[in-house]
Amino acid sequence: MRAFGGHKKSILFLTLLGFLNAGLAGIGINTLIPIFSLVSGKSDVLGTDVITEYIHGFFAFLGIDFRLKYLLLFIGALFIVQSVVLLFSNYFIARITADYERRTRELLFRKTVRADWPYLLKQKVGYLEMVIANDIKYGAVVLTGISGLIITATSLLIYILVAINISFTVTALAFVLGFAYVVCTKPILARIKKAGMKISALYKDMSHFVNESIFGMKTVKVFSAEPAITEIAKKKFTSLRDLRVRVALLGAVSGAIIQPVSILFIVAIFGVFYATGAFHIGSFLALIYLIQKIFSYFSQVQATLQKAIESAPYLQNVLAYEDAAREFTENIGGGKHFVSGSSLSFDRVSFSYHESKKILDDVSFRLETGEMVGLIGPSGAGKTTVVDLLLRLFHPTAGKILLGHTPSEEIDMKEWREKIGYVSQDMFVMNDTIENNIRFYDDRVSLPDIELACRQANIYDFIMSRPGAFHAMAGERGNLLSAGQRQRIAIARALARKPEILVLDEATSALDNESEAAIQRVINDLKGRVTVLIIAHRLSTVMNCDRLLALDHGRIVEEGKPEELLKNTDSYFYRVYHAEEKGKASSA
Repeated sequence: MRAFGGHKKSILFLTLLGFLNAGLAGIGINTLIPIFSLVSGKSDVLGTDVITEYIHGFFAFLGIDFRLKYLLLFIGALFIVQSVVLLFSNYFIARITADYERRTRELLFRKTVRADWPYLLKQKVGYLEMVIANDIKYGAVVLTGISGLIITATSLLIYILVAINISFTVTALAFVLGFAYVVCTKPILARIKKAGMKISALYKDMSHFVNESIFGMKTVKVFSAEPAITEIAKKKFTSLRDLRVRVALLGAVSGAIIQPVSILFIVAIFGVFYATGAFHIGSFLALIYLIQKIFSYFSQVQATLQKAIESAPYLQNVLAYEDAAREFTENIGGGKHFVSGSSLSFDRVSFSYHESKKILDDVSFRLETGEMVGLIGPSGAGKTTVVDLLLRLFHPTAGKILLGHTPSEEIDMKEWREKIGYVSQDMFVMNDTIENNIRFYDDRVSLPDIELACRQANIYDFIMSRPGAFHAMAGERGNLLSAGQRQRIAIARALARKPEILVLDEATSALDNESEAAIQRVINDLKGRVTVLIIAHRLSTVMNCDRLLALDHGRIVEEGKPEELLKNTDSYFYRVYHAEEKGKASSA
C-alpha cells in the first residue's frame, strides 16, 4: 500500500516476530501433551505426535532427561521468551505507528505551507486541522491493523499446524468453520466501510462549522444567532452519534457469532473423542485449547479488518490531500538574485481568476527606487490583486512583472519575498511575545534589528513601557494590544527584515483617526529610504506620495502627483477627494 511504502522493512521484520512468537507459543502448548501423559502415569509419551518427538530429540541433544520437572521448566522458559517477544512486537507496532503519524503530519504540513496561494484559498476553515489531527490518527489504525493482522495470521497459521499435528480432521473442520465465519461477516464489513466514510465526512463538516462559528462569534452574538447555530450543531452531533452506534452494533453482531459456534464445536469434539474411546487427556486438552485459539484468532482477524475498514476513509482523505497539495506546489522561481536598487514594473499585466472575467487588464506602471506610490480606486477595482501579483501569490495570465529587466519568475521566490515587506489590513498577530511576533520565525533578525524597526514604526516607547518589554505577550490574535498597536507591530515586522520594497495594503483602513495619524507619521518617515507602495481608500494616507495611480475596472485610468491631479477637475482623484471632504464636513 502506497501510504505505508516506507515501512516495508518494518512490516517484514514484524512478520518474522509474528512467526517467532506463534512458534514459541505453539511448541509450549504442544509440550502439554507429554506433561499430562507423565502426570497421569503413562510412560508412552513418545509416538503421540511429531512435535513431541522433536522436543524429546532436543532434550537428548542437550543431555537432559525427558522428565516432568525439566518439561515444566522447558515450557515455562518457552512462555517467558514468548512473552518477551510479544511485548517487543507490541512495542514495535506502537513505534512504527507513531512514527508513521509523525512523518505523515510533518509531510502534509510541509506540503501545505509550500502549496500555492490559489489552492490554499479554496481550503475550508478547520479542514487541514482535521486531516492532520484526526484523519492521520485514524489512518494509522490501518497500519496498526496490518501489523495486528500479521501477528494474528502468523499465530493462526502456527496454531493450525500444531493442531494438525494432533488431529488433522478436527483442525480442518475448525478451519472451515472459521473461514466460513469470515466470509459470512463480509457484508457487515461493507456496511461498516460505508458508515466509516460518512463519519469521516461528518467530522470535517463539524470541524469547519465549529471553527467558522468561533471565528464569527462576535457577529453570532450581535445577531442573537446562538439558538440557531446550536440547533445546527445539535443535528450534526446527533448524526455522528447515530453513525458511531451503528458501527459499534455491527461490530458487536459479528463478534457475538463466533463464541457460541466455538463452544458447540468443542462440545462436539468432546463427544466424538468420548464415544470413540480415542481419549488421550494430554492430546485432548491441547487440542481443545488450540481449537479455541483458532476460533479466537478468526474473531481477531474479523475485528481487525473491521477497524481497518472503518478507518480506511480517513487514510484515503490523507492520501487525497497529499496528492492535491503536491499537485499545487508553489513554483519557487528561477535561480537569479534580487538585485538591490532596481526598479519594479508591471508590463502590460492582465489577470483573471476565471477566463470569463478579467480582474486586471493591460496594467503597466513602474516603481522607482525610494519612490512612494499610492494606488487608489473603488472597491473591486483590482488593487489587492496588484499586491498579490507583486508578492507572487498569483501569476499574471498575460504580461510580465519585471525587476529591472529580469522577469519575476526567473528570480528565486524566497529571495524575492525577503526583499519585499508586506503589511495588510488583516493583522496577523500570534499568541506569543512581542519580540517573537516581530522576528516571526526568522532567526537572522537580531534584537537590535527589532529595536530599530520598532523605533521606525513608532512603537518602541509603548513596548518598553509594558512589563516585560519585548517579552510581553501579545495575547490570542493580539487581543492585549489595540488595533493601532497591532498595526505598528506588523509594520515593525516588515521593517526588521530591511526590505527593498514595502507594500501597505489598506494598512490604516480599520484604525481611528489618532491611530491612523500615528501610522501616517511612520509611513512618511520611510519616504526616500524604502520604495513604498500604498493601497488605500482613505485619500489622506496617500497625499504625501510622490505619485498616484488610479485603478478602475482593472485598468490604470490616471497617473500623476497628488497636487497636480487635484488641480484637474476631471480627474478621478479630484472627484473622490472632494467627495470625501464633503463627507467629513457633513459628519462634523
